[in-house]
Amino acid sequence: MLTELQLDNRYKLVKALRSGRYKQGKFALKQVDDEGNTSFCCLGVACDLLGRTEMFGRRLEDAGVLDDDVMEAYGFESPNAAYANKERCLASDNDEGKSFEQIADIIVSLSPGLVMD
Repeated sequence: MLTELQLDNRYKLVKALRSGRYKQGKFALKQVDDEGNTSFCCLGVACDLLGRTEMFGRRLEDAGVLDDDVMEAYGFESPNAAYANKERCLASDNDEGKSFEQIADIIVSLSPGLVMD
């Protein structure tokens, strides 16, 4: 069962993924290209919302999974946000081309008690 804080964090994550404010990237929590343009994977957006700039003592650009603190904040059960009996994960969904909108829908479906407005 998710806590109220975890539900609130998931609500904010779903809103952010659907907002269009974040450009989607792949294969790292955050990417910055040669021109300074920033993109995030879905889990990188989760980190950004918590104000995290590092994971495991490294920049988000050098990490691909979540640490225990971020996992706990969102109620994710694994560093790659696995679901469906660990046969799928949000990290792979992102890297395999699911849109932020599709990933947001998955998060809502995995979050009993989450009410979106």
